[in-house]
Amino acid sequence: MKLTDFILCDDIRQERGDKLSLMGVFTDNITLQVPTHTPRPFGFKLMAFFRVLIEAADQTMPDQFRVSVKGSANENVTIEGGINITGRIRMLQLPLPLVPLAVQGDTTLSFEIQLLAKGNEIFRAAPPYTVSVRVTEIDRVHLMETEGESR
Repeated sequence: MKLTDFILCDDIRQERGDKLSLMGVFTDNITLQVPTHTPRPFGFKLMAFFRVLIEAADQTMPDQFRVSVKGSANENVTIEGGINITGRIRMLQLPLPLVPLAVQGDTTLSFEIQLLAKGNEIFRAAPPYTVSVRVTEIDRVHLMETEGESR
């Protein structure tokens, strides 16, 4: 097995034709704008998309997953669940809503995915990079004016 894709975004939607749409895709640097004096910690919610290639040599199909998120300021979250696979597949797609992280301030996040079969680990991988989260305080939210409208 091989981790082929890892994407963080605001939302993942199931579309017609068995397609997924990923909305608000992040890079490895995320800036969060929060109003000045926002109480800490505050919740920050992400969606994660993992795609794993199942190679011909892989004999066992996974029936469970575990995703760990670790932050440099102890924003640690683990998500576990079942996988229902019938037959043999080539690509395993896991679109996951991550539990809101309790963010105190600037942090660095690392991710790891484990696949299990009957409780035994058969695959473990981590993306080759970490994600930097920077918190910026703002005095007020600036709304964009639409054409022909003044505020």
